[in-house]
Amino acid sequence: MQTRMQRPELNEVCPDEGDSYVVHPKICDLEMVPNLRHSNSGFCKSKRKAHFATGNNEKENLSSWIPENIKKKECVYFVESSQMSDTGRLMCECGYPREQHLEEATKSSVFLGKEWDPKRHIQEMPTDAFGDISFAGLGPKVAKYVRVSADTPPCVIYQLMTQHWGLDVPNLLISVTGGAKNFNMMPRLKNIFRRGLVKVAQTTGAWIITGGSHAGVMKQVGEAVRDFSMSSSCKEGEIVTIGIATWGTVYNRGSLICPMGSFPAEYVVDEESQGNLSCLDSNHSHFILVDDGTHGRYGVEISLRTRLEKFISEQTKVKEGVAIKIPIVCVVLEGGPGTLDTIYNAITNGTPCVIVEGSGRVADVIAQVANRPVPEITISLIQKKLSILFRDTYELFTEGKIVEWTKKIQDIVRSRQLLTIFREGKDGQQDVDVAILQALLKASRNRDHFGHENWDHQLKLAVAWNRVDIARSEIFTDDHEWKAFLTKVWWGKLCVDNGLWRVILCMVFFPLIYTSFVTFREKRLQPMSSLTRTRAFFTAPVVIFHLNILSYFSFLWLFAYVLMIDFQETPSWREYFIYFWLFSLVCEETRQLFYDPDGFGLLKMASLYFSDFWNKLDVCAILIFIAGLTCRWIPSTLYPGRIILSLAFIIFCLRLMHIFTVSKTLGPKIIIVKRMMKDVFFFLFLLAVWVVSFGVAKQAILIHNEERVDWIFRGVVYHSYLTIFGQIPSYIDGVNFNLDQCSPNGTDPYKPKCPESNKDKRPVFPEWLTVILLCLYLLFTNILLLNLLIAMFNYTFQQVQEHTDQIWKFQRHDLIEEYHGRPSAPPPFILFNHLQLFVKRVLLRQPAKRHKQLKEKLEKNEEAALLSWEMYLKENYLQHQQCQEKQNMEQKIRDVAQRVDVLVELLDLDRVKRTGLVEQRLTGLEEQMSQTAKTLAWIVRALRGNGFGSEEDAPTMVPSKAPKLTEYCSEEKPEETTAPYHVSARNLLYPSSSTVRFPVPDEKVPWEVEFQIYDPPFYTADRKEVAALDPLRDSLESLSKINYNAMDGLINRQSFHGTYAIQNRLPLNPMGRTGLRGRGSLRFFGPNHALHPIVTCWRRNMDGSIYRKSLKKMLEVLVVKSPVSDHWALPGGSLEPGESLPLKLKRVLRREFWPQFQNLLNQGAEVYKGYVDDPRNTDNAWIETVAINVHFEDQNDVQMKRQNLFLQGRDPEPCVRWQLADNRIPLYTNHKELLQKVTTLLGAYY
Repeated sequence: MQTRMQRPELNEVCPDEGDSYVVHPKICDLEMVPNLRHSNSGFCKSKRKAHFATGNNEKENLSSWIPENIKKKECVYFVESSQMSDTGRLMCECGYPREQHLEEATKSSVFLGKEWDPKRHIQEMPTDAFGDISFAGLGPKVAKYVRVSADTPPCVIYQLMTQHWGLDVPNLLISVTGGAKNFNMMPRLKNIFRRGLVKVAQTTGAWIITGGSHAGVMKQVGEAVRDFSMSSSCKEGEIVTIGIATWGTVYNRGSLICPMGSFPAEYVVDEESQGNLSCLDSNHSHFILVDDGTHGRYGVEISLRTRLEKFISEQTKVKEGVAIKIPIVCVVLEGGPGTLDTIYNAITNGTPCVIVEGSGRVADVIAQVANRPVPEITISLIQKKLSILFRDTYELFTEGKIVEWTKKIQDIVRSRQLLTIFREGKDGQQDVDVAILQALLKASRNRDHFGHENWDHQLKLAVAWNRVDIARSEIFTDDHEWKAFLTKVWWGKLCVDNGLWRVILCMVFFPLIYTSFVTFREKRLQPMSSLTRTRAFFTAPVVIFHLNILSYFSFLWLFAYVLMIDFQETPSWREYFIYFWLFSLVCEETRQLFYDPDGFGLLKMASLYFSDFWNKLDVCAILIFIAGLTCRWIPSTLYPGRIILSLAFIIFCLRLMHIFTVSKTLGPKIIIVKRMMKDVFFFLFLLAVWVVSFGVAKQAILIHNEERVDWIFRGVVYHSYLTIFGQIPSYIDGVNFNLDQCSPNGTDPYKPKCPESNKDKRPVFPEWLTVILLCLYLLFTNILLLNLLIAMFNYTFQQVQEHTDQIWKFQRHDLIEEYHGRPSAPPPFILFNHLQLFVKRVLLRQPAKRHKQLKEKLEKNEEAALLSWEMYLKENYLQHQQCQEKQNMEQKIRDVAQRVDVLVELLDLDRVKRTGLVEQRLTGLEEQMSQTAKTLAWIVRALRGNGFGSEEDAPTMVPSKAPKLTEYCSEEKPEETTAPYHVSARNLLYPSSSTVRFPVPDEKVPWEVEFQIYDPPFYTADRKEVAALDPLRDSLESLSKINYNAMDGLINRQSFHGTYAIQNRLPLNPMGRTGLRGRGSLRFFGPNHALHPIVTCWRRNMDGSIYRKSLKKMLEVLVVKSPVSDHWALPGGSLEPGESLPLKLKRVLRREFWPQFQNLLNQGAEVYKGYVDDPRNTDNAWIETVAINVHFEDQNDVQMKRQNLFLQGRDPEPCVRWQLADNRIPLYTNHKELLQKVTTLLGAYY
């Protein structure tokens, strides 16, 4: 039975309460705590406003959904605490006063006489604080909030945020952590941080997660969001800032309580009265207030925040067909011990971190040692850093704490691929947003992936973030090997390394297809007798293209033969064949025009069709051919018909230029010709002005009343045009005048009319004028206009030549796309394809399948990568357009901002100078005080030595808090060297347990080095699934039976590293301290022997040749993967006593193959024998292995084929496969080291 309450109206105002503590209803599990009833006190303390940020329907949904799915925590048993409140009231162990408990909780007999236990005495019940929150006096902005139990599943909170609060799924998660108290930052660094954080959130669509309080780094983030909101008028740019705080530490939280929700609750920020509590920050958009049933205890939210961030980072965001897992990055400012733990946990979980140098404390400690090699990060160095950067609290650092900090910082710096230091004004970094995105991409580059998935993942991230600048600077660099997608599509199912000449020979002699003359990419097409090879060959776009070229040349040859030799009144069979051939071309053009599988519609398809130049040329040639054919069938127009058909032949020949687009050299030249034709048209307009003006003037001066139109055109246009090329009329100067070459009266149709002449038949026109006009005409046309045309051609050529590669790629893409969707048969045989299409679509009415374009030829991962690439190009184009629109305004803003920065720098410099002067004075004062203290100490010792005073009366000297300043910034890049000691064996958290190791820095690993405070815990896992042969405890009686450094029955306790030391009946790890005693999860004290076979063969191409990279051969290695693991591993593991093959290897091999594989191991090459740096190792138990390489040189090796047959035959769970041996393969770290030894042995690429 559950207690129900009457549901009030949503818009009802909750009553005010005068007491600062609010008594609110308690809903408990009545089966656990009987006879508890609800208090009659008022529910709420919040005041309603006249307007609401949430609609009525949304309020109703939230008021019903949230209490059903989200709980809070309440203390149901009052146990008096020894501590009193500030007002002198009795406090419970939970931190709340008696007034904050139900009456039944103070009288409950269920827990009488028992100590307060949070697991039993704090219980969950429906939450009573959620809705909208309005900050009094800070504007109309309304945020969302909810009070949740610390045990709330992250999926429920995520559902609340995305479905009920209406937040879009983020493209990026930014977790900002650092100092929880107010701290000072340099004004310039503060501005850079604020600007960069807001920019990365606004441009990428990120969520920012902070602690939500109005102090420290949370306040910095809030003020950054506030400044952005004040300067932005676009709602699309609103930034999601989520504050996850502890409910029990929120000041004035009583105003947020209302069981049916507050819409809105009015919250007052009062920093002066908050005491040890914290006010919420008014600039956050959402609050998740984590409740564990206690009051005044900070850090309650850390666990839920970590789980929520991890859950969100595992979700998938789909944007325009591209799916990515939501990446997460941790940004660190300042901070104390809790911040160091946050950074350490983030790095351990693979989350990249951005440390802002100059923000203070922990951030500066890490930033100042990040460039050092790990061996140089010593305890003494960290101690110096802490004494400088933690002056006020340095005395609180014990020796053990400093050791712990050193170990954690070493592990953090060791993972350099996850660590990014933002140094303002250094390393080319100017903005925090770039540093954040670079950190994510750097982590992605170093993450283990197969094949090209790594850069594909980076490209997807950049596309999802809308940050083309990041993609351009970080992803598309010379060291990436981009796969040729179009080349694979162009060759279809054929191998791209066949060679074009092989393809052409197979087209001519097609039986060669069934031989090994050509190879295919798919293994099922490799058998020589496969009939599918024929279809795979003739459907490849490269084959279709060359068949169409061969067909088109044949058509032109036959067409020319008919026009010149076989054009008769009665058409011959050759001419009829030409008509049939043209009909097939018309059918194909019709198919291209009307075939609409994507449902664009006829108008859209017609627009797309005629937008292509070659389609226009095809239609023009076909229409002219039809016109000539019509005239050809009319006897009276037989000859004009032949003329028109000849013109059609010219256009059909021009269509041949299309085949040049496949050539990288000739393809761009077609674009040059097309653009030069446009230049010619503009030139002809200018030329026509001069030709017509000179021609009319010349004709009017020389010839009187010429009435023949054809000769007028010749005199004005034709002769003037030929004059440009040197054919000057002989009669223009009167010297070479000859009456035999003209007609005096213009009656001879084959001669021009004679110029004006006198009675002596001599020309009377002004020769000097015609010569001047001719000279001027030739000057402007031959010299000026023709050189202008040449200059235009040269400009066009250079403009196109600069983008030759880009133009060719576009041409090649269009060509490949055309022949990818074209029927496989060439004209005229293409009619069979058209007939098949007609039967399917018209007679059978089968709907057309949606056209997948080029992607259907690609594998799934390649298709996704191509889609990412297309989206990148789209975003690049859009960004370029936006930049052009905003360039003028942005330039003005940039100039103003630069001037402001200069002023700020000057002000900062002045302040630093004044501060430096004060610091110098303080330093001098401290030195004087130190000298005074030493003098006083000498006086005290002298007086005590003369019998004045006693030992107890001597004052205690306090060490100075201002040690000497040392140079701590190292700009040199660290030299990456192999760790001299085991690293994985010192991970603080022992795997598959909650046991934490004692921190062991690098310098304290050797047993020979003194480590007085070393006190590791003892841990031995109770593994019930296997028979534990060694004792669980370290009792002398049980340990005395173990025979170390020898064969102990079937157990081999001998180490490959010689005799190991024994201390207190326990063996000591020969590699040094690990921070943990006992056996851990290992079975035996001392060495636990293992065997790791490394089975390899050469990676081969389809034709059988060995695949190479950087001139080195590449290996394939046999790897296995457990269903519960994210990593692949070598097929080996621990050896059972008396066994020669590991159990894990037996699980993937059938029993009948075990003896043969043992023989292969005996014949293999031993590549390593010794200690394995494994996270399961302890001070008293460790793993040693023998790694043996079994290499198959020949791809037809019988033993290799037998092994492949017997793989995975015994246990269906492990996944087994051959994987390309590369340094990015996701293997365990120690397995990668073994694989690298094999590649070195065989001289292979790694």
